[in-house]
Amino acid sequence: MPALCEAAVPEDRRALLAPALSFAFFALYAATAARTVQGFDCGELTAVAHNWGVAHPPGFATFSLVAGALDHASPLPSAHTLALLSALAGALACGLLCASLLRLGARPVAAGIAACAWGLLAPTWTLHTEQEVFAVAHFAVALLLWLSIREAQGPTRLGPLWLGIASAAGAGVHTTVVLAAPVVALALWQPRNRLPRTAFFATGAAVGLLPLLYLPWAASHGGAPAWGHIDGPQALVRHVLRSDYGVFSLALGEHHGYGAVLGRYLQHAAVDGVVVWPVLAGAGLGASLRKPSSQQHRLPFTLAISLLFSLIFLTAFATPETPWWHEVTQRFFAGTDLYAALFVGLGLERVLALAPPSRVVTAAALWLVLLGGWALTVAPALHRDALSRYADGVLDALEPKAILIGQGDDDASALWEAQLARGQRPDVGFVLQALLPWPWYAETTARVASGYRQPERKSGIRLLIEHGLRLGRPVYLTGGLPPSLRARYATVPAGLAVRVLPPTDPQPAPDAIVADLERFFAKHPPPTLPPWQRQTATEHEVLRRYAAPWLAVAGALEATGRHDGAVQCIGRARRILQE
Repeated sequence: MPALCEAAVPEDRRALLAPALSFAFFALYAATAARTVQGFDCGELTAVAHNWGVAHPPGFATFSLVAGALDHASPLPSAHTLALLSALAGALACGLLCASLLRLGARPVAAGIAACAWGLLAPTWTLHTEQEVFAVAHFAVALLLWLSIREAQGPTRLGPLWLGIASAAGAGVHTTVVLAAPVVALALWQPRNRLPRTAFFATGAAVGLLPLLYLPWAASHGGAPAWGHIDGPQALVRHVLRSDYGVFSLALGEHHGYGAVLGRYLQHAAVDGVVVWPVLAGAGLGASLRKPSSQQHRLPFTLAISLLFSLIFLTAFATPETPWWHEVTQRFFAGTDLYAALFVGLGLERVLALAPPSRVVTAAALWLVLLGGWALTVAPALHRDALSRYADGVLDALEPKAILIGQGDDDASALWEAQLARGQRPDVGFVLQALLPWPWYAETTARVASGYRQPERKSGIRLLIEHGLRLGRPVYLTGGLPPSLRARYATVPAGLAVRVLPPTDPQPAPDAIVADLERFFAKHPPPTLPPWQRQTATEHEVLRRYAAPWLAVAGALEATGRHDGAVQCIGRARRILQE
């Protein structure tokens, strides 16, 4: 096995391998990138980029600046533009991963296969085709690893400066970039010129922190959505450090067992990696740490520490044990896989030293085919348009100047993107129930809901409903009334939403509701997926929303003794849910 800390001078084929790999992965990711908004934070980030808004803590300042500039320069729709940004950043991360492995002494074939395997893993491929911050974070981490490995192998005068810029700007992309700190520290910790190197790094970090100024500028600019009151240095620090929201608050919550997320990660490594991934990672970790000289030991040992930190980070999540939350935590798996991919490459190097290279390459090619084939069942976002179709359907059924109360992250992603990035139904006032208790959200509710201000720290929607009805504005909900309000208000299905009826309005007859639903579903049929793709938790929730009005009408028909009609409506709902 070649020396792990050997500062090799790249040959022509080595120099071309990483760029060629980046080009190939950009072609793959761009071809399979989402054309419409995806779930979780995708709609929020798309709206932030389109309107120069402020995203939820930590604000993702560097990402918001880059995404906003690209969106305003692109002729494509915002959702497609941000998906292509993810494709480009993810492809560059694959190339930098390959370049890092070459610097660690791996042969080109081992480095290329390991980088391809990471790029084809289902979580990686998914995030590199969506409107998310993670692909740009992967690029930032991969760049930091490459710069750190190069600097650790041979210090350069400006190396600390570039490390400082990349570290601070990368932290402005996503705070998980700090998990690369051990490798960066090793690169800086050289026996000579420590004080000048530290000064260069601090200067670079100061430059890299400049994108944070975007957050107070955007907050004063009035773009939407805009989280929090960033009206001074203290508020900016609280926002960036996630004092009130985000990963840290999840980590401090009630745990259901520290090994739950870690166990799911190990299961992912075995299943999505077709068993070979964890085996090669373990082989590379063992081979690189086994009886090396002190000079050889330092770099792989530090990389192993970053991998360990990333695994420990996964155990910190305290989230409910539901499929939706499982998918939330899985979005962090690709970052851990990036560190593991270095050891996968070193494991392949070990196998190449022990077995005939031609057989190893043939087996590895088969592995990549299996890995990519498995990822195709869930990863590409090209055909996933459930959320955009859902948002269009919800908004299309509302009366003019309606107030729409949304229930969760999927509503926020879909409806923020539809209204704020695509300009759909600007007359509708969309209010997200989860944000009502926050004092800073009062400005939004006052703007979109005719001056309404939620009592501080109160999460209920009764006062908002009464406010809208009193002013004569139609009030709708995306998920139905909470149980505590069902005896107070009558409701009726209105497309994919539920309308709260004013006290003076009569309840429509079930036949009239069925006729309205028939017309609505003829125009807005439920979304479908290609037969080879698996359904995500978000898509399942969207289909549940499509089925809900039929189940509501079935209850009304059953209450009037029309059993056959109720059975037909239940059958419609079950077909939508694909049961």
